[in-house]
Amino acid sequence: MINLYFSFLAISAYPLLSGQYLHYAHNIIITGATGCGKTYLACALGQQACEQHHTVKYYRLGQLLDELNIGHADGSYRQQLVQLAKKKLLILDDWGMEK
Repeated sequence: MINLYFSFLAISAYPLLSGQYLHYAHNIIITGATGCGKTYLACALGQQACEQHHTVKYYRLGQLLDELNIGHADGSYRQQLVQLAKKKLLILDDWGMEK
């Protein structure tokens, strides 16, 4: 797991810039204060992955959970999970920001 801490940026930049983390299926957790650019960085990594021809999906966590709950109700839950599993990069944003 690669951790980014905005207060002192204790990271090795090469795996992120090269997209190497995708080939090894590493997770990235971006933490920091409100307004410091976490979403911007996550989207930049997503754009970079797209440019490298990887499949990417961005969700606000609340939106994903709502869609999965609806999938449970209408019977499409397994298909939703299959579609999510096909993505090389899944960006989940705004943990804890919504009810």
